[in-house]
Amino acid sequence: MRKLTVWLGVALSVVTGAAAASAADKLRIFEGDWQPVSDADIAVHPLKPEGYTESWYLMVQGEAGLWVFLHFGVTNMEPWSDGNGVVETTILRPGAKPRFIKSKFDDDEVKFSTKTLHLKMGDSFIRSQEGDWVIRIRQDGVELDLNVKPVVAGVRPGRTIYPDDEFYQLNIAGPRVAVTGTMSEGKKKTALNGPGYMDHSLQDYPAHKMADRLYSFRGFSQEDGVNFLVFFTPESLGKKPMATLVLTKGDKVIARATQVTLTGAEERHDKANKYTYPAAWTIKADDGGKPVTGTIKLGELLQSQNAADDFNMFERTLIKTFVANPMLYRHPGSFSFQVGDQTVSGDGVAEVVILRQ
Repeated sequence: MRKLTVWLGVALSVVTGAAAASAADKLRIFEGDWQPVSDADIAVHPLKPEGYTESWYLMVQGEAGLWVFLHFGVTNMEPWSDGNGVVETTILRPGAKPRFIKSKFDDDEVKFSTKTLHLKMGDSFIRSQEGDWVIRIRQDGVELDLNVKPVVAGVRPGRTIYPDDEFYQLNIAGPRVAVTGTMSEGKKKTALNGPGYMDHSLQDYPAHKMADRLYSFRGFSQEDGVNFLVFFTPESLGKKPMATLVLTKGDKVIARATQVTLTGAEERHDKANKYTYPAAWTIKADDGGKPVTGTIKLGELLQSQNAADDFNMFERTLIKTFVANPMLYRHPGSFSFQVGDQTVSGDGVAEVVILRQ
């Protein structure tokens, strides 16, 4: 019942919005300088507040249009639970039905270190090993055995601090990584080798109160890479953009910014959920006085998914009625950015998450 009270309390805060202006004035977005990411930064940090959520996210570009997305999470925000874990695998191929697998774990099944990255749930794990990361997935007939080598050193912006001193921390552990390994689906085993991206996030501010929507794009070419993320905060937090942009070339970060604006065009429509979002993004950023400009263009829809569908009917009704209607959309896309006389371009995947229109 305690969890139900928390969820309904969140709903009331969204609906009433009293003192919204004051709360928005106290929001401090990505405060502080960029810093390197250490192994301890991306270890597990078990926190007691109800809003605690910690995530490790990897995306990999395979051959022939294959994309694989992996997510490990530990949270106090699952209804009726504290400190539980989740492993999610998404496999996307052009022209094929998306494959999504989600495995949940009670807190006593979540094993971890707080000193170095080592997190195990059931037969799946992610851990540090001699400067690389090793990932094993065992889920419903899908097996992945991957080695993830950082090509570009990790960076992190300052924390976002919320009005009651709650926080959100993003650690871009691998702005660009090289992934080698295998993926098995039933009896079919294939190589999974290609560029990728890896991050870690930690927060004690409830995730579904952070934003009405977020857009992200990660992409690569042989030498170039882009990592873009923007949250659009709700009215209670002033409807402010909260963004990071990191551009890479070879093994170097050539631009990083939190002063970022996005202008959208060419709207896509989800008539069933009454959501719209732009398919063409124009981005402008400032990296310490160095201007950065670019465009991201989305292709045809690869995947759409309602995140609430995983809960039972009672929980799903509560979430959609009182809190949000969380939809995820993934699109292939292309990017092109200009940093001084350098051009950064390639292909990637956009993720659009909408909680409320």
